[in-house]
Amino acid sequence: MAFGLVQLGVAAARLGSTEMALQCATWLAELHWGLNGVSTHDAGAIFNVDASGGLPAVITAMLLEAQPNRVTLLPACPDSWPEGEVTGLRGRGGLVVDRISWTPDFVDLAARFAPGTERTRDGDLVELRVGGREGLVLREKLHATPRTVRLPRR
Repeated sequence: MAFGLVQLGVAAARLGSTEMALQCATWLAELHWGLNGVSTHDAGAIFNVDASGGLPAVITAMLLEAQPNRVTLLPACPDSWPEGEVTGLRGRGGLVVDRISWTPDFVDLAARFAPGTERTRDGDLVELRVGGREGLVLREKLHATPRTVRLPRR
């Protein structure tokens, strides 16, 4: 069931269970699509859009966790994705992520706050983390204009 895999994958990513999140994303990507490109409820049966929005949600949760004034980059990024890039993500608190790119050594974040958001203001201090709960913590000010920050990955 695609909806259940989406929920499990997002929860696993939030809890830092990288392998479980990756397994859910893999099952969704490999088993829940018809030959016509339409997503299905059960593997190969019954048209349903849960996987269409759910697969991107799981992958996003693996790459970004954003709460007001706290951003964790790559919270559940598997070792099988040693480098990559994603663009156009949104996070809670009005965060706009223009780009996250990573290599084995660094993570680059290009982000800004959407103007006029209630929870965060231009120039607010944001806690940036890389990796799981024990990752490096930096405090940076983000503004309505894009800012790029380079962080060590490990």
